[in-house]
Amino acid sequence: MSKIIKGIFVSLSCILFFASCQEDEIGTRLNSKLLTDKICKNMYVYMTDSMDYSDTISRITYYYNDTTKLLRLLHTNAGFNCCPTDLYCKVNLQNDTLYIQELEYKAMCDCNCLYDLEIQISNLTAKKYYLKFIEPYIHNETELSFEVDLTHHKNGSFSVVRKNYPWGTSVMY
Repeated sequence: MSKIIKGIFVSLSCILFFASCQEDEIGTRLNSKLLTDKICKNMYVYMTDSMDYSDTISRITYYYNDTTKLLRLLHTNAGFNCCPTDLYCKVNLQNDTLYIQELEYKAMCDCNCLYDLEIQISNLTAKKYYLKFIEPYIHNETELSFEVDLTHHKNGSFSVVRKNYPWGTSVMY
């Protein structure tokens, strides 16, 4: 009988260990969705020779709806690989900080470019939050981190200037 109990204990320990390894690193995972058309803006500018935006600005514009409790984040000029298999995000809440991690599944090319993304976060209560974006290719560039008060400001924006590749290039290398 003790071998059975010992086997059950070892099995449960393994299950708990693997479950804990799969937890998110930061806080509680929130329901979120990433929407993008996956069009490399640098390539579009190169092909059309038109630019109606500054590629040295990385901007977050936010819109909050009290009724639906939906926060929309538009990230203009997010840096990713030129041909990722797919883009996705993880949004976690720890205390008053929203960690928005932008990710790609697989980098298929040896180049980077800029994309426009929309991230939707569901069931978010209106209050003060600190937003911290975790981006794959910013290296030594300025982080997108700022405070919003959704009880008083339902929309707004925050921008940083970036000049290292793929920002500030106007064409794809």
